[in-house]
Amino acid sequence: RRASGAPPPPLLREHSAWGGRKADVMFVAYDNALELVRALVPVIKVVREHSSEVALQLERAVTSIVLNIGEGSKRHGKDPVRFYIMADGSASEVRACLDLAEAFGWSVNSERARELVERQLRLLYGLTKSARVTKPRGREPGR
Repeated sequence: RRASGAPPPPLLREHSAWGGRKADVMFVAYDNALELVRALVPVIKVVREHSSEVALQLERAVTSIVLNIGEGSKRHGKDPVRFYIMADGSASEVRACLDLAEAFGWSVNSERARELVERQLRLLYGLTKSARVTKPRGREPGR
């Protein structure tokens, strides 16, 4: 159960038997992404007063985080990492939208959203770090 007392969403109940650290991080990342959506609702309203385009981009980016984590959780093998990388890019885009609002001087209370997006980026880094490791190259031919 969640802190609110509500049962976990079907996605999490369905996959709770997976076990393992990566699955646990994915569950936390999914919950954090939903919390980020909730924190951004009032932020998006204020941003929309200044720029409907930036507000729409912010909505699309945060939606992409949730959807890519959800879809990645249903994939197998190395395929989930591709979706988690896309979610990571969208989380960076959310952060950029918040930075943009601040740079324009829009009066947006985004402290909670910023905390959650930074946490989201850390969680997604954990889910994608295996894909980020570059393998050492072998010897060049003729050497």
